Amino acid sequence: MTTSARFQQGPKIAVLNHRDPVVAQAIVALQRRAYRAEADLIGFPALPPLRESPADIMASAEIFLGITSRGRLVAAISTEPCTDSTAICRLCVAPECTRRGYAAGLVRHVLEEAPGEVVVSTARDNIPAIALYRKFGFEQERESTSGEGLALVVLRCRGSDRAGGR
Repeated sequence: MTTSARFQQGPKIAVLNHRDPVVAQAIVALQRRAYRAEADLIGFPALPPLRESPADIMASAEIFLGITSRGRLVAAISTEPCTDSTAICRLCVAPECTRRGYAAGLVRHVLEEAPGEVVVSTARDNIPAIALYRKFGFEQERESTSGEGLALVVLRCRGSDRAGGR
């Protein structure tokens, strides 16, 4: 089976079997390209996702969703259910595929499917990501600093606050 045959064709959102080594490698390749662009944007070259391996992805308890185009993974999001909320753990779009609505479509999908509040953490200086989340009704809850020294913001979207990104 070719790599492209493992992914649903067309720009539809599909669950990714991240335990499949080929799919895990595709996720890693995508996130390295996407997070390298983010690292350049925010001036922080040591983003942790840049060091993840396919084995790390395969061992993850996260749920991965993706969008493919021409048999290639171009955008992905992962979530993890928590006690009273759903956490968005990662969101990445291939740099050459930005501004096509892929990130918004993935966030919208999570908001439609999540039973309660949705929480996300992103770099404080990642203005495009923060603007995207605010478009969907996320509000800043707090700031923190990662173990690597990255300034972060935590945003939360309550079920009743969801704007739908319109």
